[in-house]
Amino acid sequence: MLVSLLLVLASEPLTLDFASGKLAGWEGAGFRLTDGRLSSASAPTGLLHRTFRLPPNAAVLRFHAAAYRSEAADPKRPMDIVLEGPGRTYLPRLVLREGKWVKSEALDPPGTERELTEYIWQVDKLAGKSLRIALVDADAREGSYLVCSGFEIVTRDDLNATYFEKDIVAVCEKHSLPVAKRFTTEHFVAYSNAERVFTQDRLKDCERMHTAFFRHFRRKGFPVTPPAEKLMVAIFATQQGFEAFIGMHPGAHVTGMYHTPTNRLVVYDFGTNTSFLATKKEIEDDTKRTRSDVDRMGRSLTFDRLLRDHRDDTNVSTIMHEVSHQLSFNTGLLNRGGDAPAWLIEGLAMYCEPTVAGAWQGIGEPNPMRVKVLKEHRPFKLRQLVRDDDWLRKSARVEDVVAGYSQSWALFRLLMEEHPKQLRNYMTTIYDRRTPDHRLADFGEAFGNIAELEKRYEAYLEKLIRAGG
Repeated sequence: MLVSLLLVLASEPLTLDFASGKLAGWEGAGFRLTDGRLSSASAPTGLLHRTFRLPPNAAVLRFHAAAYRSEAADPKRPMDIVLEGPGRTYLPRLVLREGKWVKSEALDPPGTERELTEYIWQVDKLAGKSLRIALVDADAREGSYLVCSGFEIVTRDDLNATYFEKDIVAVCEKHSLPVAKRFTTEHFVAYSNAERVFTQDRLKDCERMHTAFFRHFRRKGFPVTPPAEKLMVAIFATQQGFEAFIGMHPGAHVTGMYHTPTNRLVVYDFGTNTSFLATKKEIEDDTKRTRSDVDRMGRSLTFDRLLRDHRDDTNVSTIMHEVSHQLSFNTGLLNRGGDAPAWLIEGLAMYCEPTVAGAWQGIGEPNPMRVKVLKEHRPFKLRQLVRDDDWLRKSARVEDVVAGYSQSWALFRLLMEEHPKQLRNYMTTIYDRRTPDHRLADFGEAFGNIAELEKRYEAYLEKLIRAGG
């Protein structure tokens, strides 16, 4: 029974607030707890302190306080709240001034209606370290005392979600979009104004990919590590909402996006895609012109099923593709601040995305959608794919870009199947690259003569086409 009790106690989360009405874990004297606030008003002086270990996901330590003084501040009579880090170093305390967090040299007096000022310490680099909070009131002059609220640990997840929510709300209000609601799973935080079932299905897809991603790449020898925080996902009911959030109109062929600078994934329901709706209307109009009721009903049922499969397939493949991007850049495979080649970024995501009729097939499985493109069009040589990103950035035709994506998928799949060790070494080499100057040299160093690999690559493409996936 004692063992069970100890396990329960050890699992309790760290709390530094005073909601319990007790000062358990705190040491010292001179402070009294009333209505969730500490005050040294009942004693001439006071000192209260607590040592604790910072949780691994902590980003900010926040509190509210005020220094009540009957006379001017006296350096010989300090009244302060400090956070001591490793090696007896003291972390700079920050206060919000004109919209910016700046260093706070001293605690403010109470504001209007005896309000307390908010302060923070940034602690994201001290995760897992032992810290010590100390409240010091050495000013014994009558009418001088310190008041402080409880302390709150704000995690990176909370901080990211706060900023994310602010951006989502601003976009929805500006473009008169439905309000987005928050959804949380084990590894993701989403804001969505799409239907609840659609949102939950997309988050289930994200979690399925998260599990499969680690299993697959670890099995292949890649040292992937879990993200330090939950990943952010925006889900919109319409293409209009998607485009409003990303701030551009990329066209009907773009059905989702992973935004590297903000580390956010954005998707929408393909059923609202302008091209999809135009095709649907064209089919419906054509069906109406069918003379026979039997033929009209048969055509309607057939095309409804085809359209539904196309919608489901695109929704699933899009979320699987984009969340693979997000995981690649948050597990140590690719560097968000580095120079990662487009063929590698996109090839990896397509390697993870395969779907058939709305059903995800699994990482590395055949990808009929990409093979269909390869069968019809292959505009780029291997050297063009790996040398630079011109195939993606400068191609004048959408068809060429789509084909370049499929060729990148085939290249990545070939390397994963036949040269996984060399691919691991290559990705390690380029991880800290900042410019594309070394692209060809790095690729050749990892995989040998490019002309020889080109021959194997072309043969592999033909093999994929013959197999149909």
